[in-house]
Amino acid sequence: MVQKTKPRPLKIKSGKLYSLNGRSRAGKTIKAMQLINALPRCLIWDVDEQYEAHYRAYTLKELTALLARNFGREVHIAYTSKIKGRKELTEDFNGFCRRGVAYVQRHGYAEMKTSLVFEETARVTSSGYAPPFYVELLSGCLKYGCDLIAITQRLAESDKTSIGNASIVHVCALRLPIDRKSVADATGVPLKLISSLVADQDNSRFEYITVDGNKNAYQRGQLTFKNDKPVFTDNGGWVPI
Repeated sequence: MVQKTKPRPLKIKSGKLYSLNGRSRAGKTIKAMQLINALPRCLIWDVDEQYEAHYRAYTLKELTALLARNFGREVHIAYTSKIKGRKELTEDFNGFCRRGVAYVQRHGYAEMKTSLVFEETARVTSSGYAPPFYVELLSGCLKYGCDLIAITQRLAESDKTSIGNASIVHVCALRLPIDRKSVADATGVPLKLISSLVADQDNSRFEYITVDGNKNAYQRGQLTFKNDKPVFTDNGGWVPI
């Protein structure tokens, strides 16, 4: 009789999934940067080359080599794909996520926390499709101690797995009514409140709503700048959804 094997035990605290939503220049990427600055190891899908990183790859071959050389090290690694076509870019994103799965699993079993950032998911997912290794990361990799940060301007045109499973949803000003409604439907925050959010670039003031899935509640806040450094200020207490 063949004896069943037992799964390897994990001794690391599960990570969190963050869903960041907002139009261009509304503050969502600054929020992502605030989050990852506090995290020791980070792998970033950086399609527009916006993030600072210790190392950057432009092909999956380069990325594979960087990940192998830097196992266990407290570094941020960015991947900026140079592929242009949507279909080809989506396939490249799936390749990135496949490496991401191995990255978080290997570190998780070594009891080392990791994080992944997915910048502008609407370019590589749709309302009806998400690449399989991206879904695996969102659905099965938090247990390896990995924090995941999914960012989009267009939730209505993006896969909803991230916002549906999110521990924390960060909502900035959204330009289109269809995206405001998508966020309202996914979070339970009143549509009128989401539609009222302001992104005032002239005065460097950007309103947001934070939704905590565990508390099933939301609170408002605003992003301002002091000496060119971002300041996030929550306004008031939590409101039940």
